[in-house]
Order: sequence, then structure tokens, then C-alpha cells
Amino acid sequence: MPKDNTWVLLAPYGDRSLLRDVLVFQLARPYFDYTPRCRYCEMVLDGVYYGIFVLAENIRKGKYRLNLDDPGTSGDALTGGYLLQIDRNDEPCFTSTYPAVDSLGNTYRAYNKIYLQYKHPDYEDMDPVQTDYIQQRVKQMEDALAGEDFTNPSTGYRQYLDPMSFIDQQLSQEISGNVDGYRLSTNIYKHRDSQDPRFKTALWDFNLAFGNSGSYNSKGTDFWRYQNSYITNYNAQNKMPFWWMRLMEDPTYVHQLKARYAQYRQENYSDEHIEATIDSITTLLKEGGALERNNIAWKMFKSSTYDMEIDRVKTWLRER
Repeated sequence: MPKDNTWVLLAPYGDRSLLRDVLVFQLARPYFDYTPRCRYCEMVLDGVYYGIFVLAENIRKGKYRLNLDDPGTSGDALTGGYLLQIDRNDEPCFTSTYPAVDSLGNTYRAYNKIYLQYKHPDYEDMDPVQTDYIQQRVKQMEDALAGEDFTNPSTGYRQYLDPMSFIDQQLSQEISGNVDGYRLSTNIYKHRDSQDPRFKTALWDFNLAFGNSGSYNSKGTDFWRYQNSYITNYNAQNKMPFWWMRLMEDPTYVHQLKARYAQYRQENYSDEHIEATIDSITTLLKEGGALERNNIAWKMFKSSTYDMEIDRVKTWLRER
């Protein structure tokens, strides 16, 4: 992987297949400007074996990652680059002026705020004029989406967001049925206006995808995640922004999404390629005894086996 100063060790303990994040990154890589690269490793710390981890690039500014500029305080330099993440309010963030809505477009009575965390630049390094700018830019995008003339190709939302990048995000979340999709760990970034004035998206956090959760009907395969359909309890926190529900009201966007999905199914998301990718990852994990050592360390399988877990992932995907 290209050199950088910052890396993450993803612990796939809650994902018995050990491959959900890696699988999504592998399948989606050709369709995004940037998708994290990663490698499996085994970790030994102070002589203690901690099992299999995923050494991964994190979503950040970098020559070989998101090639973002450091924003200035005036002119074109003020307009980029920025990285935000829809997530909880446990880090420096601002709140969208538009609340979360359910699949019928109704505002939730409680826990309806959408938070956007500052990821680049770090909040403590930002000038107030920069925080004001990026907040206003998000508001402009949301105002355009919510406006009556939102489908206008010149004056509507398309001047503020890259439709294909949002389509690729949507397809990745929907194909995998990610219960955290859209509402947590959802990255949007913006270059300087002179390079591209529109927000784009990047992928992160799929350990609870492909039916791997006891919440929000994660094992269901016959509904849309973008509609909040199974996060309708108004006491459930961290709901989804209205963005994709509104985008799906634009016939042109829907046409583009259908065409992109047809392309996916002929390429990386064909049944054959998905199965081959899963098999390739599992073969790697089994070679050299890493999977066996990890299972001994964490006792991950009692009433089932690793192969049974992989079969569950494959079965869920076929049904989806």
C-alpha cells in the first residue's frame, strides 16, 4: 500500500466472517475516486497473541488517499478541501438544519438531528471563517435538495453534489443492507470550487452489513435502507438524512441509478465475481493457519463453523 503516516487496525471480532469491510472495499473500488486499501494481519503485542486484524487506510487527506488541499480563509482557497462525516455528536460537529424524516416524509418527534463531524481539517485547526463556510455549503446543498425546483440541472441540487458519487454510495449501502448505512460513518468531501464544487462520498464501516446485526431487521433482504424503514422507532438515535429519499424523487437520478446498477451486475457485482471474491478472501484467511489461531484465541465458533458463517453471507447476498 502507498506510504502514509496514519493507519487503523480494524478489529473484526463482531464479524465472524472477518471479511465484510474488506469485501465491500474490494467490490466497490472501481467506482469511487478513492476507497481504502487494506491487508489482513495477525497482531502480537508484548508477547500476547490478539488474532486477525485488518490493517487499513483511514479516510483522510493524503497524497494517495483523498487528495485534498488545506483550505485557506478567502477566495477559491476557502472553498476546499473539506471532509465531513455523518455520525454521532461525540466529536466536534455541527447540526444539519434539516431533521431526519421517515419513509413517508414525516419528521421524527425525537432524536431527529443529523450531525456532521469535522474530519479535515481537524476542528481545532480550523478558522471560524472555514467552519462557517462549510456549514453554509452543506445548507446550500440541502436547501437545493429541499427546494421545489430541485431537479433543475442548472439551479437545483446537481450544482452542489455529484450524483454518481451519491449513487455509488447508495448502491454500496443497499446491496450490503448496512444497518449503519447513511446514518453513521458516512463520509462526504469537497475539493476547491476551481477543481470540483460538488460534494462526493467515500465508503467506511460495513462490519454490520450482510445481515450481521440483531437490530433494525438486519437480516431482511426485501426493503430499502435509505427509507429508514426499520429505524422508525422515534426513540432510535442517529437516523438518516433526507438526502437519498429526496434524490429518489428525481426521475433522472433514478434512471442513472438503474443504469449504474446494471453496470455493477455485469462487472464487480455479478454473482460470479462476488462469490469468487469471497472465496479468495476466505482462502487467504485459511492459508498458513491464521484462521485457526484466531479461533483458538477468541473462541468465536461454538455451535457453528467459519464455513457456515461464510455460507450465511453468501445466502444473504443471493436473496438480497
